[in-house]
Amino acid sequence: AAAARKAMGDQASFLAQNIKDPRVWVTKKGVQYLILKEGTGIKPKPSDKVQVHYVGTLLDGTEFDNSVKRGIPLEFPVTAVIEGWQDLLLEMKVGEKVKAWIPSALAYGEAGAPPSIPPNSLLVFAVELLQVFANVPSGSSMVPAKGSIITP
Repeated sequence: AAAARKAMGDQASFLAQNIKDPRVWVTKKGVQYLILKEGTGIKPKPSDKVQVHYVGTLLDGTEFDNSVKRGIPLEFPVTAVIEGWQDLLLEMKVGEKVKAWIPSALAYGEAGAPPSIPPNSLLVFAVELLQVFANVPSGSSMVPAKGSIITP
Protein backbone atom coordinates (compact mmCIF):
# COMPACT_ATOMS: atom_id res chain seq x y z
CA ALA A 1 0.00 0.00 0.00
CA ALA A 2 2.86 2.36 0.81
CA ALA A 3 4.50 1.65 -2.55
CA ALA A 4 1.21 2.31 -4.36
CA ARG A 5 0.81 5.66 -2.54
CA LYS A 6 4.40 6.59 -3.36
CA ALA A 7 3.81 5.68 -7.03
CA MET A 8 0.80 8.05 -7.15
CA GLY A 9 2.88 10.87 -5.67
CA ASP A 10 5.79 10.23 -8.05
CA GLN A 11 3.37 10.12 -10.99
CA ALA A 12 1.70 13.42 -10.05
CA SER A 13 5.08 15.12 -9.61
CA PHE A 14 6.40 13.82 -12.91
CA LEU A 15 3.30 14.82 -14.91
CA ALA A 16 3.25 18.29 -13.35
CA GLN A 17 6.88 18.84 -14.40
CA ASN A 18 6.54 17.16 -17.81
CA ILE A 19 3.64 19.37 -18.91
CA LYS A 20 5.89 22.44 -18.54
CA ASP A 21 7.78 21.30 -21.65
CA PRO A 22 6.23 23.32 -24.52
CA ARG A 23 6.70 20.36 -26.90
CA VAL A 24 4.42 18.11 -24.80
CA TRP A 25 0.80 17.74 -25.93
CA VAL A 26 -2.08 16.47 -23.79
CA THR A 27 -5.07 14.42 -24.97
CA LYS A 28 -8.62 15.13 -23.80
CA LYS A 29 -8.33 12.53 -21.05
CA GLY A 30 -4.85 13.50 -19.85
CA VAL A 31 -2.31 11.39 -21.72
CA GLN A 32 0.82 13.48 -22.28
CA TYR A 33 2.82 12.93 -25.45
CA LEU A 34 5.76 14.26 -27.43
CA ILE A 35 5.78 13.92 -31.22
CA LEU A 36 9.05 12.27 -32.28
CA LYS A 37 8.14 11.95 -35.97
CA GLU A 38 5.26 13.71 -37.73
CA GLY A 39 2.66 11.54 -39.41
CA THR A 40 1.07 12.35 -42.75
CA GLY A 41 -1.71 9.76 -42.94
CA ILE A 42 -5.19 9.53 -41.51
CA LYS A 43 -6.22 9.40 -37.85
CA PRO A 44 -8.02 6.26 -36.67
CA LYS A 45 -11.62 6.32 -35.47
CA PRO A 46 -12.82 4.30 -32.45
CA SER A 47 -14.38 1.75 -34.84
CA ASP A 48 -11.09 1.12 -36.70
CA LYS A 49 -8.34 -1.43 -36.24
CA VAL A 50 -4.71 -0.25 -36.12
CA GLN A 51 -1.22 -1.65 -36.57
CA VAL A 52 1.50 -0.25 -34.30
CA HIS A 53 5.03 -0.79 -33.13
CA TYR A 54 5.65 0.12 -29.50
CA VAL A 55 7.98 -0.12 -26.54
CA GLY A 56 6.43 0.02 -23.05
CA THR A 57 8.37 0.98 -19.94
CA LEU A 58 7.72 2.05 -16.38
CA LEU A 59 8.74 5.56 -15.31
CA ASP A 60 12.08 4.20 -14.02
CA GLY A 61 12.87 2.80 -17.48
CA THR A 62 12.06 -0.85 -16.73
CA GLU A 63 10.84 -2.35 -20.01
CA PHE A 64 7.73 -4.55 -19.81
CA ASP A 65 6.82 -5.00 -23.49
CA ASN A 66 8.45 -4.38 -26.88
CA SER A 67 6.93 -5.23 -30.28
CA VAL A 68 10.04 -3.88 -32.02
CA LYS A 69 12.28 -6.52 -30.37
CA ARG A 70 9.77 -9.21 -31.36
CA GLY A 71 9.91 -7.88 -34.92
CA ILE A 72 6.15 -8.11 -35.27
CA PRO A 73 3.87 -5.06 -35.11
CA LEU A 74 0.69 -5.49 -33.11
CA GLU A 75 -2.76 -5.20 -34.74
CA PHE A 76 -5.88 -4.60 -32.68
CA PRO A 77 -9.19 -2.71 -32.63
CA VAL A 78 -8.76 0.78 -31.14
CA THR A 79 -11.29 -0.05 -28.43
CA ALA A 80 -9.50 -3.28 -27.38
CA VAL A 81 -6.71 -1.59 -25.39
CA ILE A 82 -6.37 0.45 -22.19
CA GLU A 83 -8.18 3.78 -22.13
CA GLY A 84 -4.96 5.80 -22.34
CA TRP A 85 -3.95 4.04 -25.56
CA GLN A 86 -7.40 4.60 -27.07
CA ASP A 87 -7.19 8.30 -26.24
CA LEU A 88 -3.68 8.58 -27.69
CA LEU A 89 -4.40 6.64 -30.89
CA LEU A 90 -7.30 8.94 -31.79
CA GLU A 91 -4.83 11.87 -31.83
CA MET A 92 -2.20 10.15 -33.97
CA LYS A 93 -1.80 10.09 -37.77
CA VAL A 94 -0.45 7.15 -39.77
CA GLY A 95 3.34 7.41 -39.85
CA GLU A 96 3.52 9.33 -36.58
CA LYS A 97 5.79 8.25 -33.74
CA VAL A 98 5.32 9.59 -30.22
CA LYS A 99 6.60 9.16 -26.70
CA ALA A 100 3.58 9.01 -24.40
CA TRP A 101 3.05 9.08 -20.64
CA ILE A 102 -0.17 7.32 -19.64
CA PRO A 103 -1.43 8.02 -16.10
CA SER A 104 -2.29 4.92 -14.07
CA ALA A 105 -5.99 5.93 -14.00
CA LEU A 106 -6.03 5.45 -17.81
CA ALA A 107 -3.99 2.23 -17.63
CA TYR A 108 -4.07 -0.49 -14.95
CA GLY A 109 -4.89 1.68 -11.92
CA GLU A 110 -4.57 0.44 -8.35
CA ALA A 111 -4.52 -3.21 -9.43
CA GLY A 112 -1.54 -2.89 -11.76
CA ALA A 113 -0.84 -5.83 -14.08
CA PRO A 114 1.34 -8.19 -12.03
CA PRO A 115 4.07 -9.18 -12.20
CA SER A 116 5.46 -6.58 -14.62
CA ILE A 117 3.32 -3.50 -13.87
CA PRO A 118 3.05 -2.47 -10.21
CA PRO A 119 -0.07 -0.73 -8.79
CA ASN A 120 -0.56 2.94 -9.77
CA SER A 121 2.16 2.82 -12.45
CA LEU A 122 2.58 5.68 -14.91
CA LEU A 123 3.29 3.93 -18.22
CA VAL A 124 5.72 5.30 -20.79
CA PHE A 125 5.34 4.22 -24.40
CA ALA A 126 7.11 4.88 -27.67
CA VAL A 127 4.33 4.30 -30.20
CA GLU A 128 4.48 4.34 -33.99
CA LEU A 129 1.17 4.17 -35.86
CA LEU A 130 1.95 2.09 -38.93
CA GLN A 131 -1.48 1.51 -40.43
CA VAL A 132 -5.21 2.10 -39.97
CA PHE A 133 -7.75 -0.46 -41.16
CA ALA A 134 -11.15 1.14 -41.72
CA ASN A 135 -14.08 -0.56 -40.08
CA VAL A 136 -15.90 -2.59 -42.72
CA PRO A 137 -19.26 -4.39 -42.57
CA SER A 138 -19.21 -7.89 -41.08
CA GLY A 139 -18.59 -10.60 -43.62
CA SER A 140 -15.93 -8.49 -45.34
CA SER A 141 -12.23 -8.60 -44.64
CA MET A 142 -10.42 -5.64 -43.09
CA VAL A 143 -8.80 -3.38 -45.68
CA PRO A 144 -6.29 -0.59 -45.17
CA ALA A 145 -7.96 2.81 -45.04
CA LYS A 146 -7.04 5.42 -47.64
CA GLY A 147 -3.89 7.13 -46.41
CA SER A 148 -2.41 4.06 -44.75
CA ILE A 149 1.25 3.36 -45.37
CA ILE A 150 0.64 -0.15 -46.65
CA THR A 151 -1.75 -0.59 -49.57
CA PRO A 152 -3.39 -3.85 -50.63
